Amino acid sequence: MKNAIIAGAFVLFLSCKKEKLILPGDKRVAELLSQKEWILTGFGFDDNSNGKLDAGENLIQDCQRDNSYHFNISGIGMTHDNAIRCDGPAESQFSWRLLSNDTQIEIQAELINILLLDKNNMILNPGLTPKLMMVYRH
Repeated sequence: MKNAIIAGAFVLFLSCKKEKLILPGDKRVAELLSQKEWILTGFGFDDNSNGKLDAGENLIQDCQRDNSYHFNISGIGMTHDNAIRCDGPAESQFSWRLLSNDTQIEIQAELINILLLDKNNMILNPGLTPKLMMVYRH
């Protein structure tokens, strides 16, 4: 009985995820990337491997919390260092393209893994270490 409850909860969890998650290779991946600006909300190492950045794992600086990124469908993107400024330019341009059946994105010749992408969330892994995560939201 206990196993049936656990299996049922797992199926329910997966069915909820399928509604939001865009699978690699889906033509909507580029559309999701380019629909509106993404705000960086987290950067750090998922030390406990739970798939999210907990408070103690998030290394984002205050000046990075309002930085926005827009991926134009043309393959050109813009970053904006908004109200709380970090060192560097207020705006900069970058090139991007999807690779490996839309499971990776190349930004300025750097290959980055797409761990999650849905209409409100994006989690990227630059590939330096499997635990490094960059978290974005609309």
